[in-house]
Amino acid sequence: MTREEAIDVLKHNYPSACFTDLCEAVEMAIQALSAQPEIIRCKDCKWSVEHYDTDLNAPYWICKNWDGGICIDADSFCYEAERRR
Repeated sequence: MTREEAIDVLKHNYPSACFTDLCEAVEMAIQALSAQPEIIRCKDCKWSVEHYDTDLNAPYWICKNWDGGICIDADSFCYEAERRR
């Protein structure tokens, strides 16, 4: 689930018109989520390209955003990631 999807779920399930402590906590959670950068895994980043090593019979990933491209773990992430559309 992306950050935006989580915020939409919170907004849909807890309308802002209520005046309970729970709604105040949900609003604080929405604000906290909105302030955080989105974490994008390398496998979901537009800069990563999947390659297939026929010798090892396994896929690996190359990051095109780094000088010359570097091998990366698909489940890693970095601060320069951009979601693949």
